[in-house]
Amino acid sequence: MITSSQNPQIVAAAKLHRARRRSETRSTLLEGPHLVAEALASGADVRVIYTTGADPGAPWREVVEGREVVEVTPQVLNKLAGTEHPRGPIAVLRIPTAPSPTGRDTVALVGLTDPGNAGTIIRSAGAFDFQVGVATNTVDVWAPKVLRSGAGGHFRVPVMDLGDDPIARLERAGCRSAALTVAEGVRIDTLPPDQPIAFLVGSEPQGLPADAVVRCEFSVTLPMPGGAESLNAAVAASIAMYERRRLVPRPAVR
Repeated sequence: MITSSQNPQIVAAAKLHRARRRSETRSTLLEGPHLVAEALASGADVRVIYTTGADPGAPWREVVEGREVVEVTPQVLNKLAGTEHPRGPIAVLRIPTAPSPTGRDTVALVGLTDPGNAGTIIRSAGAFDFQVGVATNTVDVWAPKVLRSGAGGHFRVPVMDLGDDPIARLERAGCRSAALTVAEGVRIDTLPPDQPIAFLVGSEPQGLPADAVVRCEFSVTLPMPGGAESLNAAVAASIAMYERRRLVPRPAVR
């Protein structure tokens, strides 16, 4: 059992809350029984799991065979946690290599900076069978806060790196690009049902850059008869994915 929060192994793991350290080590932290169980069940590269041992019947223990499990005190778990009242276990995950874009329905995060919004969109993508693309100027989608909001979505769908020209990469992969905008766009039911669509989602206050909207093949606007000025980015993206999947239950693939 590790009883000191100054243990070198614990100090090194706690540094994974920093973006630079995650980038250097290609590792991150998972917190909570559901998230750790999702990662283990998916075959993700979970390097070590820290637990207080207070959850002997937890579901994650059913799929933990072959992984290193280290018992720690509650004080040590607090050192590793990113929440005020952590729910163990906490695991160190090797961040997977991002796959190349493919021609299937996609939600692309372009300049989105809020961890909660990013995680919620990835969670919805996992529910509605959309792959996720991430542009260069976007929040680190493997940050612990994003993983918590994603609730396992990272382990259900591909999370791709779109670089600094996401529209070009998506279109080369066979997707038709559709900017989510607050006004003057078409309805989702007018999009071609037999070809992959990539919904591009921008940041909460500014939305997508104007040049990105112009370059997209379509602009899509969600009807809001109640008179609201706009929707939260994650809510808008989730509604768009739901509506597309309602209209096209089997995703088009190229």
